Amino acid sequence: MNGLPFSLGRNAVVRSAGLLSVSAAAKALASIAFVVLALRALGPSEGGQVILVFSIVRLAQAAVEGGLSRYLTREVARNPGATGAYALSSMKLIFLLAAPAGLLAATGAAAAEPLLGATIALGSMAVVFGSVQQALGGVFLARDRTGYDSLASITLATAQVSGAVAAATLFDSPLAFIAVIAGARLAGAGVAGASFMVGLRPEVTGRQVSAAKTLAESLPYLLNALGSYAYLRVDILILAAIAGTQAVAIYGGVADPLVTLGAAAHVLNAAFLPKLADSFGVDRPRFQRLGRNMIAANLVAGAAIAGVVFVGAGEFVGRLLGADLAAAADVLRVLSVVIVLRFLNNAMATWLTADGRQWHRSALVLGAAALNICLNLITVPVWGYWGPVWSTLATEALLLVLFSWLLRSEIAMAFGWRRLELERVAGAEGSHVVAD
Repeated sequence: MNGLPFSLGRNAVVRSAGLLSVSAAAKALASIAFVVLALRALGPSEGGQVILVFSIVRLAQAAVEGGLSRYLTREVARNPGATGAYALSSMKLIFLLAAPAGLLAATGAAAAEPLLGATIALGSMAVVFGSVQQALGGVFLARDRTGYDSLASITLATAQVSGAVAAATLFDSPLAFIAVIAGARLAGAGVAGASFMVGLRPEVTGRQVSAAKTLAESLPYLLNALGSYAYLRVDILILAAIAGTQAVAIYGGVADPLVTLGAAAHVLNAAFLPKLADSFGVDRPRFQRLGRNMIAANLVAGAAIAGVVFVGAGEFVGRLLGADLAAAADVLRVLSVVIVLRFLNNAMATWLTADGRQWHRSALVLGAAALNICLNLITVPVWGYWGPVWSTLATEALLLVLFSWLLRSEIAMAFGWRRLELERVAGAEGSHVVAD
């Protein structure tokens, strides 16, 4: 038993999953603390302004980064010698996408309202630095240096919380909190960049750095990110427009935390991706073994979390949401099934990415987003807050079927089903020969 923790610590997938969890937890806790401090220091009105800017920064960062970290994880794992070219090309693309637009918007706004111009400038800086750190996180994962990403994330989280405390204590201004957002991301990107240069020592020439090539190759990853965001968030907007805020409170009060829980699937499968990509086309048995282990790990993790959510639904709703939203407990119990489906779907999507079929993955995710929107438009007027529940369940189930179909050969080989079938066919043919 004493050797088990040591052996697990030596496993690259387990180690990466643990470090990625540390990074995600640090960022999540820092975001919660930042929002609480801003509201307590500034009040609902000005605190709401800070939260709005914070949300816009995160949305813009998701759009600019657009799956670059996942793209870098796959490509760098397959070609470690080109680490510098991939990373610097991605950073160049980030600057070209965000910096000119931010500078133009800030300059134009400053001419009419200097404070607004400063806000846009700081927000643009936050988007650039946050995207750079996130992209480098994909490089660190590919090179089995995920500890560097955790260090950068902890630096960002520490700077964000300590900066928010300073802003709440010394300054009575929303701009001070917005400066903290930019400064924290600068600190995180600085640590990530220093770790990248010192720890990986990339070798690259100017000719190898191409933002256009990176944009072309990472486009399906960007589309996948946009489709995922639309699929996970638009249903609440549709529900609000058709059924009202009470329905949003019942459904969104439990659906939004489930989206956060779904991040655990991303962490788990991101840890598998480098090894899958590295073995694809080189070591087929290892690739199949990793795929099988990934599916099994997601099934176990998803079922365990779903079981806890199903059993604790009433307690969660009663204690945190209150008696007025008691109906949300039944919604949460049904949505617990979605957790298992999302874990499995994320695993199969990662398998497609490692298999070099990111376009297939992106097409399915975009199709799922479109289907989910249509289903919500049909079901919400009829069933209210139950509409998004059944729409989400149907979409996830269909995704599982389609992912399984695309990966049917790989799954059959990985789990030995095709070998057993071939053995049965061979055995049947042999018996016919003997009979003849």
